[in-house]
Amino acid sequence: MPDLRPDTPPEVKEQQQLSRRRQRVLLQERRRQQQINECRANMNNMELTAHGDSRFEQQMCAAYTELNDLCFGGRLPPAADTLHFTHSTKFTAWGRMFGAPGTVVGIVLNENIPTVQEYFNTLIHEMAHGDVHVQQLPIGNRLHGHEFKHCVAEALKIVSSNLNVFVSIFGRNLTVDFRIVSRTRPLKSVAHSN
Repeated sequence: MPDLRPDTPPEVKEQQQLSRRRQRVLLQERRRQQQINECRANMNNMELTAHGDSRFEQQMCAAYTELNDLCFGGRLPPAADTLHFTHSTKFTAWGRMFGAPGTVVGIVLNENIPTVQEYFNTLIHEMAHGDVHVQQLPIGNRLHGHEFKHCVAEALKIVSSNLNVFVSIFGRNLTVDFRIVSRTRPLKSVAHSN
């Protein structure tokens, strides 16, 4: 640590303090970038793939874009860079958001989700996790705690009044239910086909 003796000129003290602040910021950014890289590596271990139905994948990207604009203030990264699919047996959840503090690295959805309605529910669920992450809201020890549930509730209010947008994207009726969207998907509810 630099010597800040009383006889050190004020300009030198100020320079030394600025230098220490810059070093702290650089160290924080290095750590954050390392976390992003680790998240990306973990996500890529999920054997990402294009969805088997390219038209459906386009519909999901369109729904993501609309949700991002309407519900999340455009805070999440674009669908093309963020939304992924997997059929890997390593991935036993319906969906997962991968992120580092303040950043969404990706959202991975399981290709084995049985219905369009469940895909839509899971997309909203994971995007809410992403928004909580981007805003760096306190989650404490509960991934599905107060901040997450509040985010889901606010998103669903907006989706409810704009449901026609999503019905138009998917070409079928959809519903929204807080109890379904805000819950964790049981691992056993996803059946993998080999």
